[in-house]
Amino acid sequence: MAGKFIRGELSVFAYDMNRITLVLPYQQVLIGTARRSLSDSNGVAFIRCLTDIAGHGGGSLFYISQNPGDNNQEGFMLSSVMPVNSEWSAGSGICLPEVPATFNTTERDNPVGRVNEVQRYTQVQGAKKAIADFNDRNGTFADGSRYIVAYAYNGTTLALPFQPEMIGTNRMNFSDPL
Repeated sequence: MAGKFIRGELSVFAYDMNRITLVLPYQQVLIGTARRSLSDSNGVAFIRCLTDIAGHGGGSLFYISQNPGDNNQEGFMLSSVMPVNSEWSAGSGICLPEVPATFNTTERDNPVGRVNEVQRYTQVQGAKKAIADFNDRNGTFADGSRYIVAYAYNGTTLALPFQPEMIGTNRMNFSDPL
């Protein structure tokens, strides 16, 4: 497939804010269809996530999707999306073949279970105590490479035990080097 906005595996996509497909060069049969409930093999509702990200000004997302450059085999994707206006968004994605496209059940379920544990703990202990405990590097919530990161909805850092200097700072516009 060739076109101004297609370069190998890299192509554009577009969805309206109701998650209706507007542009999808490698799967044109899906144009006009609602993809609200579509999830990848790891349970990531990536169309919902992409439109939500666009609705908040744009950003990036990792997920699993068909790789048109590899006979539509599942691939680990990195996509960036931006709002075009208040009604639709456009993005582009690329497959990262060096990253496995599937995770075993334990790899996928352990973080989910941990987040559920954190939620229950916070509901029982209250936010103030829970946040203090999440920031305790010697506590049960910071065991090696696993620790809790928490932000308020406005972007204020609440828990980041190995970067305590960041507590109280707003990271709403923080982005990684990608």
